[in-house]
Amino acid sequence: MRSLLKSTLFLLCLLVSLTAFAQKGNFRYLTKSNNDGSTFYALNGMTGQLYYMHDFGNEAGTWKKYGSALRASTINNLGFAQVSFKNGTAFYALESNVGQMHFMLDFGPTPGKWTKYGGIIRMAGDNTLQFSAEPNGDGTKFTALDGTTGQVYYMFDMGTEDGVWKKYGGVTPK
Repeated sequence: MRSLLKSTLFLLCLLVSLTAFAQKGNFRYLTKSNNDGSTFYALNGMTGQLYYMHDFGNEAGTWKKYGSALRASTINNLGFAQVSFKNGTAFYALESNVGQMHFMLDFGPTPGKWTKYGGIIRMAGDNTLQFSAEPNGDGTKFTALDGTTGQVYYMFDMGTEDGVWKKYGGVTPK
């Protein structure tokens, strides 16, 4: 009986350790530099919790949380992008299985809060969507690539069809 209890405790500790290890290394990373120095961003790809760290100022070298987590946890990985504007920064997280995008601002009436934006790219997926965002005039252009087929998708956050993902081109040849 004692041996069974020890084995069970060992397996439980191993499972907890492996779970903690699996959650590590799931960060998406970006950096932004200006005249003061650099700011580093790390998004937890499972929960959507954003962290930042500066290489300047009194708290240089210290990671801090920013805003709320997008969700508790899931196996659906998040893509991560960031765009700077005159009045602040916008952070974007894309669910890599269906292509649902979320954004969080560090300015405006609701800084630090994730908000769903636009529609989805596809109904079911396999966590292969890759994602980018870039300034485009008065707004942002978003692109995604299906890592399985090579199909490119794009969406704008301005204009008459804002928030609608559209296909561009075809799939990659096999």
